Amino acid sequence: MTRDLRGRIHDANDVAWLVLMAATALAWWWGRAAQGRGDAVRIAMAGVVLTATFKVGVVGYQFMELKTAPRWLQLAFAAWLLGISAALVVIICG
Repeated sequence: MTRDLRGRIHDANDVAWLVLMAATALAWWWGRAAQGRGDAVRIAMAGVVLTATFKVGVVGYQFMELKTAPRWLQLAFAAWLLGISAALVVIICG
């Protein structure tokens, strides 16, 4: 991370890190909010999966250099990510 002495955010990696931290907090909240309440647990689990999907997308784009990858690779990654996430949500909510 590139920072000056005052700790300002300077690059996209810093922003991505902050977004990932916020998404982690959201997933934590999903998990804690619906413990032991029937259908609310399934909704919370689906929320955690969707939050994880978003996080995997951010990591792939920002830290695994998909932003500079060929378009076909970006689309293949997006299709894989959406397919796996949809399958997990169907299994959870099934």
